[in-house]
Amino acid sequence: MAEDHAEPEDWEDDIELEWMKELRSSLAHLRRLSTIIVQQPGAQLVVFRLLRGLDVPLRRLIGTPVDMNRHKIFIQQFPELEEIHLYGDGSSIEYSRLPSLRILSCRSCILTGARTGITPCRTLTHLSVAEVTSEDIDKIVDVLGSQLVSLRLEQMVWDEQGRLYPTNGPAWRKCSRLKCLHVRHQNWRHDMTRYLHDDPIDARNLPPALQTLVWSPAWTRVFTYHIYPDEQKRADIRRFAEAVLRGSRTLRTVTVEWAGRGFYKCYLTPMKQYKEGEASEMDDEDWTRA
Repeated sequence: MAEDHAEPEDWEDDIELEWMKELRSSLAHLRRLSTIIVQQPGAQLVVFRLLRGLDVPLRRLIGTPVDMNRHKIFIQQFPELEEIHLYGDGSSIEYSRLPSLRILSCRSCILTGARTGITPCRTLTHLSVAEVTSEDIDKIVDVLGSQLVSLRLEQMVWDEQGRLYPTNGPAWRKCSRLKCLHVRHQNWRHDMTRYLHDDPIDARNLPPALQTLVWSPAWTRVFTYHIYPDEQKRADIRRFAEAVLRGSRTLRTVTVEWAGRGFYKCYLTPMKQYKEGEASEMDDEDWTRA
């Protein structure tokens, strides 16, 4: 006879573990429980089981991203949610069920949807999107740009060529409120010559209120040795950073990721002298606090 192996999410109330019953009873009285941090993927099922059906004013569900494919119904149980980090490969967000959402981290396929494209969300101000293409970035700027205060993009550059300066391409002027922009290249080719064309720098194509620009280009995060010596790399980074700092009235710092050496922060002194120095390791959640 085959044994019945029920998954944790399929447990019925009548066989609920005793410790879970007691904890659920306690949670029901926590009227100020607003933030839950999940540190391990396996703990999500326990958290969802504990909170199911409870009237808890949950506003932040952070830490390990929530699987949108498996837990979409659970997420919609909390209309007070203001911040959530998601992953998944196809299920789109129903913003009508999350009327307070301000801070969202997700993959591009969740944001754009398979058919409908990006759906406007009037409350959204902070956004981090993984696995975006240049076309995705254009769509994000067109649909959400005017309301965003902070934007973090993990850009896929496998099919791209050139320097891929973050100021070149998207119509950043549409992002009238944007204060923090972080662009990080992902999934690059090992043939770095694809990214070393002498592209011009469009120093004035910046969000008009931008204060912080963080850039993690593919060509500064790998060792290119004699093909592209570090000294030349640094000179090119300085050229870009100084150009955009002098081209903007609001930009305060340009921080660039450097292979094996952390980050360099570039800025202008009150006397308009260009300076740079090593920066502390970037916090992946900085974009949520802009």
